[in-house]
Amino acid sequence: MDLPRARRPQTGALGRKWAQIQEECGDPVCPLRVNLYGHPLAGLLWEKWCQDNLIKEGFESVPGWECLYVHRAKKLFLSVYVDDFKAAGDGNSLLSLHSDLKKNMNLDPPVKFDQSVYLGCEQRDVTIPQELVEEKNQFIDSILNQEKWANASAPMRSNAKTSSSKPAIDMSTIRGFEYRMIGHAQQSVERYCELAKTTVASLKKVTTPCIDDHLIPPEDFVSKGELSPVASRIVLKALYLARLGRPELLWAVNSLAREVTKWTVACDKRLHRLISYIHHHQDVVITSYVGDPAHLCFLILFSDASFAGDLVDSKSTTGGFLVLVGPHTWCPITWMCKKQGAVSHSSSEAEIIALDACTRMEGLPALMLWDLVVHVFADKSKAHNSTRKTPATGSSVLTDIRNVFEVDFVPPSVPMSSGLAKLILLEDNDAVIKMTLKMRAPTLRHVPRTHRVDLDWLFERIMYDPGVSIHFVGTKQQIADMFTKGQFSEQQWKALCRMAQIGDSYHTASPKTTRSDSKLAKHASKPK
Repeated sequence: MDLPRARRPQTGALGRKWAQIQEECGDPVCPLRVNLYGHPLAGLLWEKWCQDNLIKEGFESVPGWECLYVHRAKKLFLSVYVDDFKAAGDGNSLLSLHSDLKKNMNLDPPVKFDQSVYLGCEQRDVTIPQELVEEKNQFIDSILNQEKWANASAPMRSNAKTSSSKPAIDMSTIRGFEYRMIGHAQQSVERYCELAKTTVASLKKVTTPCIDDHLIPPEDFVSKGELSPVASRIVLKALYLARLGRPELLWAVNSLAREVTKWTVACDKRLHRLISYIHHHQDVVITSYVGDPAHLCFLILFSDASFAGDLVDSKSTTGGFLVLVGPHTWCPITWMCKKQGAVSHSSSEAEIIALDACTRMEGLPALMLWDLVVHVFADKSKAHNSTRKTPATGSSVLTDIRNVFEVDFVPPSVPMSSGLAKLILLEDNDAVIKMTLKMRAPTLRHVPRTHRVDLDWLFERIMYDPGVSIHFVGTKQQIADMFTKGQFSEQQWKALCRMAQIGDSYHTASPKTTRSDSKLAKHASKPK
């Protein structure tokens, strides 16, 4: 850090002190060689320096995804979070990645994903039973093979009725892993007991993390709660847990996080129920498995909404659950729970607002990233022509063929989607799917004014984008339902968690528990 001479103190007490320092030790100002923690620009300087070194090694930043880099030649993806590096890609290239980066960076020895902790979440390899893979295949088949509102561009799976003729699953090619945050769950319980001045003995075992608001007396919604001064310190601790590794907690935590500035007795009861659930379900994990190449996998986005679920302002809640699926793949990626900004006047209005939010905030960004992944790992020897859909016929035309009337055509700065990566929107509302396929919603002309949502954009994106399609899903198969409300029976809750693959670890789950949960999931996954 070099301080210009014009800004060095010359007069006054500070000037005399500066002169004394110069006499004793010479010029104390020197160039900055090492990043200083606490410096206002420390993070930015480190980020720019790190990015320059990654670009020298052949990496390039992924558009729209901050601090994510791709090396196309070596088929590598690298995520950089401050000084934590996480890489994935071709196995041979991964072996030399550390030595390549260490030329200009002082890096610690690399560690495997198995049993490593990243941002407080531990990833651990597990052995996936074949019954789980077959169950998930049957679940996806029951959704995608329904004739009701099946979009022509959606990937179709072989019918579950012919499962007896399918070849046996090679489990050696499938890698299973789980994410768990047991330590963070324990810390959430400890913080609640400390700030609420209670003990774990008061936390009774419950089957769901949320309580039905209809069971709470009306006066509790207006009386100030006892935990009002410390509520934010407890809720925000649980919020990180719900957003990173415990999806089933998200609705309960979000509903409390919106109330920290107007805490009531009802919030006290909700929080006690939430902490009781966390205490008795600390070892719950979310399990994934991958056994397919990138081009055989596609994204499915469960989208749902409640209708006037908030008893105070009658606003609805949006829920979404994004999963990467394939013949031998089930990998939950992200989830969302968001309260809508205006009151919806029908369930169809609430559902289409939820569909817009899920598609825009989670679906399309993930689709662009997965399209890049498919391109990086695609076989370059096979030529591929980019296509686009025409909503009138559902057919496709080459993008390089211009209509004779498009004389003023200006090519976009970003190329059109190739359609290699697929995103399937799963919607359980018939009216929303009809409006999307017809590309008109005359009864929702007020939505751009009240919700500030352009439905024409949503319709055009779904119908024109070769990588996006919409499909019907039954209400009992709608996983996003757990992010929209808090009223569930024990059977419904277990079925939803099982379908989302949230539950006990396969290291410790007993066969009895697994079989009972499997029956619940199969019962819930039957199509209407």
